[in-house]
Amino acid sequence: MKYSNRLPVKRRVSRRIAGKPDAQRGFLLLAAVVLIVAVAVILGVMVQFSAGSSESATRHLSSKQALFIAGTGLERGIHALEAPDLARLYCNNVTGNVNLTNAVFGDGRFTVTGGASLYSNTAVTVNGAINATATVIPLNSAFPVPGYATSGRVMIDREKIDYSEISNDAAECGTPPCLLGAQRGADGSVAAAHASGTRLGQYQCALVSAGGVPDLVAPRGDRVITAGIQLQEAWAVGNNGVVLRWDGVNWALFATTGTDLNAVAMDSYANGWAVGDVTGGAARMLRWNPDGTPAWDAVGYPNIANDDDLNAVHVLSQNEAWAVGNDRGGGNNAMVMRYNGANWVYSDPGNDRDLNGVFMLDTNNDGLADDGWAVGERQGNNFAFMRWNNPIAGSWNQVLLNSGDREDLNGVFMLSDTDGWAVGEARNSSFILVRWNGAAWTVQSFADANFRDLNAVHMLDTNGDGLGDDGWAVGNNGVILHWNGAAWSVAVVPFALTGNNLLAVTCATSSDCWAVGAGGVIVHWNGAAWALHPQSGAVTGQNLNGIHITAARRELRAAWREIYQ
Repeated sequence: MKYSNRLPVKRRVSRRIAGKPDAQRGFLLLAAVVLIVAVAVILGVMVQFSAGSSESATRHLSSKQALFIAGTGLERGIHALEAPDLARLYCNNVTGNVNLTNAVFGDGRFTVTGGASLYSNTAVTVNGAINATATVIPLNSAFPVPGYATSGRVMIDREKIDYSEISNDAAECGTPPCLLGAQRGADGSVAAAHASGTRLGQYQCALVSAGGVPDLVAPRGDRVITAGIQLQEAWAVGNNGVVLRWDGVNWALFATTGTDLNAVAMDSYANGWAVGDVTGGAARMLRWNPDGTPAWDAVGYPNIANDDDLNAVHVLSQNEAWAVGNDRGGGNNAMVMRYNGANWVYSDPGNDRDLNGVFMLDTNNDGLADDGWAVGERQGNNFAFMRWNNPIAGSWNQVLLNSGDREDLNGVFMLSDTDGWAVGEARNSSFILVRWNGAAWTVQSFADANFRDLNAVHMLDTNGDGLGDDGWAVGNNGVILHWNGAAWSVAVVPFALTGNNLLAVTCATSSDCWAVGAGGVIVHWNGAAWALHPQSGAVTGQNLNGIHITAARRELRAAWREIYQ
């Protein structure tokens, strides 16, 4: 029997169905490899995307942390410039300060730098009158404006204005140069109209704070914050024409003019007046003139009798100031003077008493007085007040308050036309304080074994309701009283001032006040305690009779607030 090598047809067919040609097997293998590579690529991209996203998120978080750290550095820089305890730095001493350089905070570090402070020694002026809503302030100046920061804060009269840029673009300014982005009524001041030619005052430090995470050398995130910080300036005047200047860190003798000065008042860094005793038949008046060589220029008012000394002054604007003093003699001729922007003019109050204090109000925000008070010598058994513009516009009207005794009033301070205080001579073992409520004066005196004559008062409205809720009154033998919004009390003073009468007081904030007095004494309130200033008496040895501070009314804060314990 003969066998065949060939398989049955059916079986061969079956093998062709079960197997595949080599070309087909190669194609499927290639497709599988391509698929595996594609999946690997996709997975790689996804891993890389995930890692990149994670890194981006980390960098974003680090950047936010760096911004917070830079803000903290800026806050510490502000504190270094204006610490209530007077442990302060000059602007140019910020750079390199050990507490502000590469300082550790949280997960990162910050460095704060400063530089030379900017002061308007040559004050530029407004080019044309501006209203209370203008956000572009044209200037009479060349460009760049010398002595002014490219951004920051200026004072025009009593108004504080923050601005974002000084521009020289006619399309933006109209008449360049100008301040752009003006935010009116900054720091609790009131937006007001200002006359053409009004000076702009500025005193500030430019701080730069750099924050980095984890450091500033190779940071994952880093941010930089800059800010123009308003600085303090104060003036004190006294006997023998002594003028002292506080530059925010130290008191120093600025000038001596020979004739006793009794009071000083400023409306900005660029405008103010000091007044004093008669000399050479002229009332002693000095005007602050930052004209490149800053000085107090004498501006006398002639034909004044020898006893017509000026005792107080108050400045509303460059075009409005008031001064009061002793009786001129010869009838109803109390000494009241008004500055109209060009000259001092006598304003007859219709009485013959000595006047010791004056405070004027600009309720219309036009830079001119439309209300105000002067206080001084008693009339009979009455406290005697003089009110401007009541009841007849442009005149003085006498207001009497029966006191039951004979006391003079020495000082007055008005927060508004509905809240004010006057202080004076003690009586019946009581301090004498009188309050104005918008309709009448009422006695708020209180009895105390330490009763003394009070010479000056200063009030603060810390909660913005128009009423004084924090204030100080100072008087003879170094007595200091505190008003807490509800009652007066005698302050604890941890030093002896027996025989050193305190004659004037001024405050920047509720944690920063000054008082001056006999023998050149200077005392400071830091929000917790009064302290005798190290320079007391050492600078002049003369009685200091008046003081005024120009500063931020509210405690300066950066973007974030750090509480200092």
